[in-house]
Amino acid sequence: MKTPNMDSTSFLLNRFLTCVFLFLSLNLVAQNQLNSSDLQLIYGDYTKNLVSTDSSNLSKCCSYGQVRPDETDFMEGPSGIVLYGFLWSDGLKDYLKNLSQEDNHHDFYDVSSIEQLSLVKIFRVGSTNFSKWDNAKFSFYNSEFVIWVKENLIPDPELLIGDKKAQSWYSYFRRFFRLMTESYLFISQKTEYKKESDKYLDQVNNVENFDGLKYLSDRYSNKISGYEIPNSCEVVAPFKDYMAIGFWLRRKVDGTNDEFYDCLSYLMTRYDQAWFDSINKQYSDMSKQ
Repeated sequence: MKTPNMDSTSFLLNRFLTCVFLFLSLNLVAQNQLNSSDLQLIYGDYTKNLVSTDSSNLSKCCSYGQVRPDETDFMEGPSGIVLYGFLWSDGLKDYLKNLSQEDNHHDFYDVSSIEQLSLVKIFRVGSTNFSKWDNAKFSFYNSEFVIWVKENLIPDPELLIGDKKAQSWYSYFRRFFRLMTESYLFISQKTEYKKESDKYLDQVNNVENFDGLKYLSDRYSNKISGYEIPNSCEVVAPFKDYMAIGFWLRRKVDGTNDEFYDCLSYLMTRYDQAWFDSINKQYSDMSKQ
């Protein structure tokens, strides 16, 4: 057998490295990398309307997705932030306009403009139009999108957004993020996580006219405390403990629970470190008992 000389070996090595470089370059281009100025633009308009100033408007639809004047916590969930809070239509529209792009969302429930922002598919399976979701089914998230969110949509706590630092804006969403954190710790450490998610999926697939919210409420309501809705709260559809647990059951099914919790952990260590350490220690101690 003829042994390759050094010139041919170097040639092959260079070709290989060139291919690797091109592959990495294409993958970098395939995702949109945001900077601090981008986040100031995206979140700036959104935060202008976050706190309602009209106390006579509390029970009306247009106040959904806002913090009420007499409250300090955002009581709603992901839909309240993304849809009713108009995150996509306020901040994202301005950002896309700066890129000379048209906003491609088709109606109120369509979040395809977020894919325009990230250049990454949100779901592996499922529609970006929330109105087309089957109440008993759910979409399968794309783990690459979750990683993109972690790397691009979490601002530095010191970043000035509107008239406040990002850390100050976090205080309104503290209940939401803490509930998402503790619901994950509960379902993953105080139950047989895989068994619970399999049982949920079995109900989704095999029970006719399955009512997902009722199932979750009956099985998980009041399993964790500290997130109760005040009697004075005017929010029509507040985000509750069993809803957060349902989110984590679905993520176990679609295989993105690790990516989502990694993203959440990254946010919590930047914005709520003391509480995050404390709640993790609490559940760690309980698991040893």
